[in-house]
Parts: sequence; C-alpha cells; structure tokens
Amino acid sequence: MNNVLPKYYVIKNDIIEKINNEKFTANQLLPSEREFIEEYDVSRITVRRAIDELVKEGYVYKIQGKGSFVKGDTLKQKLTNVHSYTEEIINHGMVPSRKILNMEIKKVDVKKMKRLNLNENDEIFILERIYYANDDPICLTKTVLPYKLFPKIECFDFVNNSLYYILENFYNLKITRASQVLEASASTTKISDNLNVEDGHPLLLFKTITYGSFDGIDVPFEYFKSYFKTDNIKYSMEQLR
Repeated sequence: MNNVLPKYYVIKNDIIEKINNEKFTANQLLPSEREFIEEYDVSRITVRRAIDELVKEGYVYKIQGKGSFVKGDTLKQKLTNVHSYTEEIINHGMVPSRKILNMEIKKVDVKKMKRLNLNENDEIFILERIYYANDDPICLTKTVLPYKLFPKIECFDFVNNSLYYILENFYNLKITRASQVLEASASTTKISDNLNVEDGHPLLLFKTITYGSFDGIDVPFEYFKSYFKTDNIKYSMEQLR
C-alpha cells in the first residue's frame, strides 16, 4: 500500500483501474466489504469510504440488501421527446418489465381537476407502477387519467402492456406533447423499498401533464409523477438559437 496517499484513495483508484480494464464489468457485483478488508488489510470504515467515493464519482451503484455493483450504461432519454418508459427501455436494448403497486378509480380532487380540466364529480383512474430495465428497478410512477376518456381501462393488463400502447390502439388517442417539471427529491421508505435504495437516496422527480388529440381536439389526458433513481438514467436536451 502507498504510505503517502490515504488508504481509501488507493483502494478507490485500484477498483477504478479494474473497472477501466474490465476486470470488473458492467453490473457485476463487487466483492463484499469483508473480502476488500482482507485483500487490502484495512478497516471496514476505510472500505466503506472508498465505495462511497466510487458511488459519488459514478463508477458504482448500491442496491440495498444486495451490495455494490459496477455501473454500466445508463438509460438516456431526451427531454424534447414524448415516449413511454417501455419504449425508452427497449430503445436502449434492455428488457422492460413492470410491477403494479396500486390501481383504483376514485373521485377527482381539486388539484387534479384543474390539471386535467375535469369537473367536480368526475372520476379518475390511478395506476401506480414500478418500471424495471433488465430486472433492475429504475422508477416508481403514479399516473392519473380522466376515467371518462378511458372507460373500463381498469380491465387491461398493465403488467404486460405499455400504457401508451393501450391508449393509442384501443382508445384512438394521438399523443402530442407534454409539459414537465423536474425537481430534485430524496427517497422515502416506500420508494426505497421498491427501488432497492436507502432512505434519503437522491432521486429525480418528474411532474408531467401529457396532452393528446381526440378527433383533432387537444386535451390534457394524463398527469403523473415519476421518481427516478439517479444512478441509472441520464436526460439530454438539445437547444437551438
């Protein structure tokens, strides 16, 4: 070991070198803390600091209860395009899957009534799901739809089907545009449990109103919130002058 540089720094750089030389490959589980302690003859605190530094620098990501993994290619989505998450995952050569957390029909509240141009007694359909890419959870999404626009939508299989595919092919909706707000957020217990991260883990929160056309009339048809893990997704934006 180098006696000048801090021990955690030496360990960190050694792991980076192994990643760059593909001795540790994308999404590979790194050795356990105990194995690193024995290999480098250091304390647990030193190993944890080295791993934490690797996480901060984007070389490694953690999954609660499983360990530390080498960070591979991230899911990249353009903010200027309107795509379903299923489409984005497939476009990046990954296998999509979904898990339903909640699905219900209820009376609209005031905020959602305003966002979706609904009336006081209208109903909304709520769909809450986890999206996975290659079995790795990437986001938790809560979607709200006006039930009067999509009657009996609760009858569809949302585990094996894309929501946008159903809306476009069974309800003749043409999706046109979206208005998004992006915020920094931190993981709560419910989100942490479903995304396999620790409480307080940094997340990207998208609040989106999506618009579509029925017979040439443009209407807001969807409001959703999506909590994304920051360790496996990037967003890009192209600007013109």
